[in-house]
Amino acid sequence: MISGMNYSERIAKNKILSQNPGDGAVAEAEETIQVIMSGGQEEVMMPELAGLTIEEAQQLVTGQNLILGENGVREEYSDVVEKGRVMEQSVAPEERIPVQTEITLAVSLGSLSEVPALTGLTKEKAIKRLEKLKKQAGFTFLLGEVKNKYSTDVEKGKIISQSPKAGKTVRTNEPVRIVISKGPEMVQIPDLTYMTQEQAVKKLQKAGLQAEITTAYSEQAAAGLVLHQSVQAGTKAAKGGSVTITV
Repeated sequence: MISGMNYSERIAKNKILSQNPGDGAVAEAEETIQVIMSGGQEEVMMPELAGLTIEEAQQLVTGQNLILGENGVREEYSDVVEKGRVMEQSVAPEERIPVQTEITLAVSLGSLSEVPALTGLTKEKAIKRLEKLKKQAGFTFLLGEVKNKYSTDVEKGKIISQSPKAGKTVRTNEPVRIVISKGPEMVQIPDLTYMTQEQAVKKLQKAGLQAEITTAYSEQAAAGLVLHQSVQAGTKAAKGGSVTITV
């Protein structure tokens, strides 16, 4: 009499796994012998992993009592599958396999493509350019770290530089780091009137400004003292700019 079934890695499916009374025991006439049949090795259904991140795939594999080995993940470039997502799996989805089967996966490195030019754009326009690339080519790059820097050459709010540089061939979905102009650093113009030329030049240099010197005759101040400055004291000017003083 079959009284049950248990999984077994040792006894093939539908073979007797155990019996009661046991092998070699003395049984009475017409005594019922109960047997446990082998269900073979326990099996589970292989889940669909394509398109998942490696972390999501790992969770599903572990949840099904399967194994993703130490060398179970290989990386390949793909023009279709987004970087970091599963492209292929060693066992087809919905196939029944023994528990603890080791699974291998192919994960996308993304495709190789030229980095678009973002310098000279505002951050908002750079984002739109990357979104447009996504629509046109089916892939894009991520906008990475954003830094801000003073610049006398690039208008405030526009991108001074990017890394990787435009035209460089790298994996898609890589972050493109940008530096945005804060415009020129502004400094306060000091009051220079009646200082000596040497004092005025040092004062301007300390403020990050350059001095241009002109001379004029005057009965109001002694020789060598500043009579006039081209930019009014207390106002703001771009660091690195020039102030003309009349001595």
